Amino acid sequence: MDETTIDIRTILELLHRRYKLILTTIVLIVGVAAIYAFSLTPTYTASTLILVDTQVKDLLDPNSQTSSISSDNARIDSEVEILKSDNILLDVIKQQNLISDEEFGVKLNWRDRLMSILRIKDAKISSGNDALQFVLGKLRDAISVKRKGLTYLISVSATSVSPEKAAKTANNVAMVYVEAQVQSKIDNIIAARDILQSRMSTASNAIILAEQSFDSFILDNIDTITRETGRNDIAQMRKALETTAANQLDASASAEQIAKNISLKNWVAISQNLQDEAFNELQRQRNQIANQLSQMASDSQQVINLRLELANIEDSLMASAQNGLGALRQTISSDQAKVSKLRQQIRTSVINSNLPADILAQIYEIQQNAQIARTQYQTLLTRVSELGAQAQTQVADSRIVSLALAPSSPSFPNKKLILLLAALSALGLGIGLALLYENFVGGFISEGQVESVLRLPVIATMPHVNVPLKDGEKQINLSAAELMISKPLSPFAEAVRRLRASIDYSLRQSHINSDKKSNDGSVIMISSAVPSEGKSTIALSLGRAYALSGHRVLLVDCDLRKPSLHKYLEVEKSVGLADYLKNPDDSDILNKIIITDNKSSLATIVGAHRATAPTDQLTSGAALARLIKNAKKQFDYVILDSPPIVPVVDGLYLAEQADVIAMVVHWAATSQGEVKEAVSSLQRVKSPNAEIVVILNQEEGGKHSYRYKYSGYYGEY
Repeated sequence: MDETTIDIRTILELLHRRYKLILTTIVLIVGVAAIYAFSLTPTYTASTLILVDTQVKDLLDPNSQTSSISSDNARIDSEVEILKSDNILLDVIKQQNLISDEEFGVKLNWRDRLMSILRIKDAKISSGNDALQFVLGKLRDAISVKRKGLTYLISVSATSVSPEKAAKTANNVAMVYVEAQVQSKIDNIIAARDILQSRMSTASNAIILAEQSFDSFILDNIDTITRETGRNDIAQMRKALETTAANQLDASASAEQIAKNISLKNWVAISQNLQDEAFNELQRQRNQIANQLSQMASDSQQVINLRLELANIEDSLMASAQNGLGALRQTISSDQAKVSKLRQQIRTSVINSNLPADILAQIYEIQQNAQIARTQYQTLLTRVSELGAQAQTQVADSRIVSLALAPSSPSFPNKKLILLLAALSALGLGIGLALLYENFVGGFISEGQVESVLRLPVIATMPHVNVPLKDGEKQINLSAAELMISKPLSPFAEAVRRLRASIDYSLRQSHINSDKKSNDGSVIMISSAVPSEGKSTIALSLGRAYALSGHRVLLVDCDLRKPSLHKYLEVEKSVGLADYLKNPDDSDILNKIIITDNKSSLATIVGAHRATAPTDQLTSGAALARLIKNAKKQFDYVILDSPPIVPVVDGLYLAEQADVIAMVVHWAATSQGEVKEAVSSLQRVKSPNAEIVVILNQEEGGKHSYRYKYSGYYGEY
């Protein structure tokens, strides 16, 4: 855990150990990804390309085109937002009738159907504005509008389950946008023209008022002008003007009355207005025929003839009335011309006369006002005409440079990419899970990891030994402890001797910190968190190592529930330690269970068979404590082969007797949680001066392995 270097071999070995977890993770994730990818409905994306021209164009004046580079970016960004606007999308919905479309149209979703089946809510299809908003939302999700980098190009993309519909929708959005752009420019111009036209009415009235003011001033001051200038002809022209104007007014009233009576076919009133003998004669004939018809039967031939004659006379009356009205209007027009001519003559005469300064100044002011009114009216008239022409010659600032084509392959899902990403993710997750399992959940794989997690020293790392072993050509089913005898120079034997040296050091430290009698032997407890960790093999190997070095050693198989040392020593006993603890006063049983290893001077107390009842009262009793106390006086070392700590409680009672407790941990196999639980339990019950150490057992080839580091130093075994 404290290492700062990366060992590729260690990583590869870790992957090899957890390859099943990694493969399972890959298969599961890739399988789920494959099911997901192949169950998705493929969608297609088509794109239309639009070019935005930021120059201001006027076809009537091509030289007026201008552009501001500083505002181009803002202009294009604005066009992008316009393309995304609801107005454009609503027009597309209308053109393609998407309300009733199978893909974009209104329909019940799976949630509404489920709620309807469960009778939680009545399912009904939206209509009206709700339906329009629903379709608008789906179309908005299907449309993507993006600017191409810093260019003047805008890409409009549409996504659909149908490639043809995707292309059609993208093209429709672009076309609607271009048409809306032109229509917007036309609407703006027409709005400006309407504003100017409303002002033209005011300007026209101003001209009329100015002209009337001039005429009124002259007529109001005609006597003064005549007296000052001595021109009597001006007064005569004024009198002629008044007479002609009065005649025009009377004629206009008559013409209006005649036109009204013609529409009502009031021939009597028309006759009175026209005062025409020919019209009066036709009127008399009409009245005569009408009287005859009123006195005759309606079905006679004479009546029919009279009705035809009456219709002809009425047609003649209408024609005569129209002619009379036309002649009267010609008279009115002639009088109007005379009035205008007389007014102009009066104006010219007055202006050309030798007028007083005050009158001349007033006339000049009135003329200037009239001229200003005419100039303003002419300006408005010219501008209105120009705007009308501009409204008919507007072109779009944007144009479609590339229409969307129906895509040949779906844009989603990209099955190959999904599977590739899933495989890579699964591989990473599998390796992560393997690392997590190895370093936090699974077993210990290094001395540094053990010391970091347990806060205990690792005094030895035992290499893995394959069994069964071979003794020459003979294959035997024995433990790795046989290597202490048959292969004393093997890595395993050397590791056991290293273990013995480390325990001796721990014992010396324990003796220094305690008041233990120097002639008493030391108690070494070999334990493990769970079964099958190899503690019995370690205990036997350690005992033989001490015995071969000339020490007096007693190895006690304290696993009363599942003894195994007698098997490794190839002896069969009918009684064992459990029998002695039940009858501590029977010295014959003790003599039967104490045997000497025939391959070393190691003395052992073995078990005989598995216990069928709880054994904690035996391990916690005075008999075992007395046995260990007596053994310490006769032996240099007493090694206790303890039962596992987590499944049974027996080992906790034995821990009270130990000077050193060696926890055997199976390399890369024993759960870290179980080891921490066992260590925590031992720390609560052990002697204050006793030290707990860790033995990492059955390490496979790695950087800490003796066979890996010094494979050329040790002999074959």
